[in-house]
This record gives sequence, structure tokens and C-alpha cells, in this order.
Amino acid sequence: MTARILHVSDTHLGKNQYGSKIRSSDYAKAFDTTIDIAISENVDAVIHTGDMFDSRTPDTGAVSSAFRTIGRLESEGIPFLGIVGNHERKWKNQWMDVLETLSNVHRLNQEPFEVNDEIAVYGFDSIRDSEWESMDFSLTECSEDMVVCVCMHELFEEIVPPAKADRSLSHVIENLNLDPDIIPLGDYHAAVDQEVSDVPAFYAGATERTSSTTRDPTVRIIETEDGEVEGYGWRKVEGVRDNVPRPFTPVGVELTDSSTREHVRRRVTEDVPEDEIEDSVVVVNLTGSSDSPITANGAYEVLENLNVKVPYVSDKRTSEVFEFDSEDISDPTSIDIDKMIDEELEDEVSDSTKKIDKEIVRDLTVNKSDIRDIISRRFDLSNEGDQE
Repeated sequence: MTARILHVSDTHLGKNQYGSKIRSSDYAKAFDTTIDIAISENVDAVIHTGDMFDSRTPDTGAVSSAFRTIGRLESEGIPFLGIVGNHERKWKNQWMDVLETLSNVHRLNQEPFEVNDEIAVYGFDSIRDSEWESMDFSLTECSEDMVVCVCMHELFEEIVPPAKADRSLSHVIENLNLDPDIIPLGDYHAAVDQEVSDVPAFYAGATERTSSTTRDPTVRIIETEDGEVEGYGWRKVEGVRDNVPRPFTPVGVELTDSSTREHVRRRVTEDVPEDEIEDSVVVVNLTGSSDSPITANGAYEVLENLNVKVPYVSDKRTSEVFEFDSEDISDPTSIDIDKMIDEELEDEVSDSTKKIDKEIVRDLTVNKSDIRDIISRRFDLSNEGDQE
């Protein structure tokens, strides 16, 4: 027997990157393009390893897009198997539970989902810090001679840069009661892989660029035959759909005390091809003199006059409490920590401060030693009596 499975991850539907509805549409188109690949390749199943949505409270457009896109697989009789990522994770019912109203959708768990009597697919949702040490990694036995596939949504220190991960995949493998043959992963936005304890583990990458510095959007094709893993190669998410992926162009603009808007305009037109400027995401990074008359707003106006549809200006001269990392640059004005806290309280979280810390650490490069002080000063959470 054989099996071919498309491994997709981190689609982040509903992400209004840089405050742009155009980018939200781009994320939906990218997910649709992955389904084009699944159908054209006639795969036996699609695995999604988490962060289908960018938020635990996606808008109706994002939810409708997910149903419509996965519904295309339903029409083709292709199973869609998924786990819950940290971005969309709720405390009670998950969006994967809602999507299971489609007949082809299955939320992976510690019971095997068998594909073609060839591969047994298991899955663990994104695991909270408070659950990690006591997590039960036991799996229900599957049929003999099947490929054991264990899906997870975690950043593991053996595979991703050390500054981004503090969990060990070796720890998971040691605590599994079955020997895994492959471990498809989500949460890291690049298609990297590594053998850990002799087990191939790999990230699919994201299906759209989450910043100007992330790599091309990618997915993987997992292939097995007669109980053996034949491959798990990656490929770019691209196709006949317009602007999939949309070009990303970073433009460095070094300012002097006498710089003018013409200098900014000239730098942009030098780096961005004329025939691409309207359709590109143009990220202008301002550096140099803090005494320059050019402000971020002034640079935005230059981009608007050049008909840039998705502009973003990062003023590197400005000292800010939070700096965005290369994995997830987003519009600073869109961050609502008050809302984040309210959502945690609504979900009856007893250790609010700890969990807010975790969300910030995932998205922002703040010195870990400073996070609790920052949150305590701003929200006075440390005195609310809800800490362990």
C-alpha cells in the first residue's frame, strides 16, 4: 500500500497583517492554493499542524473561508486532519470541533486515524506550559506494520534556533509508548527538518509570509509505501492565483539631518520594480539620524503617493518597549493587551499573568526578565490574588 499526505501548517487565516484587509485576503488565497496542490496531486489526506486561524476569535470572513476551502476537499473525498495551534487555542471548545461539522474533518488526538491502511496519524494540540511536565504522551495502539505519524504544534530546541525554543522533542519521543516514524510539526514558519533520536521531524513552514524576512511560503508532501517513509519534501505555495505569494520588498532608508521625502521616494523606486510596486508589500525600514525631518507618517505618505497598496514603515530610530521579531512582524497599533487579558479572564484562567507572558514571548522579543515587571506595572495583575 502507499499513502501521500499534504502537510500544511500556520495558515493564520484572518491575519490583517500591517492592518491591511488585502493581506487578510492573501492568507485566504494561500490556503486555497494549498488545496489546489492537494487536489492536483490527488493526495490521500491533508494534515494541518495548527494555527489555522491567527486568533482565538477569528472574524466571520476567516471562518467562512476555512469552511469554503476545506469544503473543496470534502467534495473530493479527501480527509482533513488537524490539531489546535497556540494562536487559535481556546480553553473549551476549539474551532477544529466546529469544522468537524464537515464530514471530512477530523481533529487528531491520541487515537489513530488510519489512512489507506498504511499510515496511522496521531496529534497533540499546542501544549500549555502548566501542562507540559505532566503531559500524558501515551497513544492507542494501531494496526501492525503501519507508519506511525505524530503531529505536534511546538517549537523544539533540537530543530529551531535556541532563542525561540525551550522544549525538547527528545523528551516527547522518550515518553511515547509507540515508536514514531515521522513527526510533522507546526508553529515555526520555515520548512526545516532534523532527525531527533533517529526520527525525522519537520516543519511545513507557513503558507504566507509573516514578515519581510521570513522565507517563501511552503508545504510538504509526505510519501509512504509498504510501511516505510519514502519522503517528506517541501514545495513552495504558488500557483495560478494572482499574488500568491504576494511579493515582499524590504527597503532600507538611512536618513540624515537634511533628508527629504524625495530621498525616501528615490530609495523605494530603486528597490521595487515599477511593474510590481502596486502589488508588493513594501516594508520601509528607517534608520540614521533621529533629527531628520522625515517621520514614519511622512514615509507612509510617500508610499501612498506611489500607489503602494500594502505599505509598512518601521522606524528603527524610535526606542520602543517592544520590538517585533523576524517571525511575526505586525502592526503595533493592532496589539490590544487589554483585550488579551479580558479574553483570559472570560476563559476563567487562574494564572493570567503567566499566560499573558507566554503570548507576548511568542510574538515579541522582550527580555524575559522584564516581562513580568512590564505587565505588573501596566495592569497591576500581581496584586489581584490570582497567582499560584
